[in-house]
Amino acid sequence: MTIRTICKLVGIPLERETWLRAKLDEFNAVASYEAIPRQWDQDAYFWQIIAERLVRPQRELLDVLIEAWKEEKLSNQELLGYLAGFTIGGTDTTGTGIVNVLCLLDECSFLGPISTQLDNSEVVSRAIEEVMRFASPLPNKFFFTLKQVQMGGLIVPKGSVVLLWLAAANRDEAVNGGVHQADPNRFDPARWPNRHISFGHSSRHYCLGAELARLEMRIALEEALRTLPGLHLDTSEPFKRLATFAPRVTQAPFRFNQSEAERCLE
Repeated sequence: MTIRTICKLVGIPLERETWLRAKLDEFNAVASYEAIPRQWDQDAYFWQIIAERLVRPQRELLDVLIEAWKEEKLSNQELLGYLAGFTIGGTDTTGTGIVNVLCLLDECSFLGPISTQLDNSEVVSRAIEEVMRFASPLPNKFFFTLKQVQMGGLIVPKGSVVLLWLAAANRDEAVNGGVHQADPNRFDPARWPNRHISFGHSSRHYCLGAELARLEMRIALEEALRTLPGLHLDTSEPFKRLATFAPRVTQAPFRFNQSEAERCLE
């Protein structure tokens, strides 16, 4: 679902959905940044659809990027990087977020209570924010220091590559704990305010697709609970995660009441 959403938003033909998923799996299979393969066939395909849009432009995100490239605001590499980045960033992270929402709410016995409050947007939104805090789909991120900075007693020289653990910051007692809040190591779908940084912090380093991800997770949760009565995680089957640059779920077995679900569709 998530990769299809990105294809529609960017302007990539849906018939390439399965192929792009395979290219993403190829990217995710590497163990380090140095081992990431140069995907020449994907680059060639992107240039093909760019050429088609130059002849027949439309009003989609792809056309906005092409216009910036024509005005030399983006280089060739940056244009391809945006297209690949949208595919990567908008697929596995959001897909994992959707699974995390269903799994955590079920594991902590909140799935049933929330299913009775789906018309309360505040309840649903706060639950999604807590899932993002407690189980960030992108637990860490690399940053490049533009100047020397000091963090506590540590001096980080200019030009350093720093790996920041967003997941650790989300569990910081000074940020997400306190008298009026639950322990930051406790999953609390009613937590508010929720100061997680799973989407980043400042405008420069804030996720461009944050609101889209929130929307997709909310719609997935609401539709699943409305149309799949008795939905719960099947703990008799293995739950599998793949530890990659953007950790993703490869198998999450759920069960629901089939006869009740069919009645919902009548």
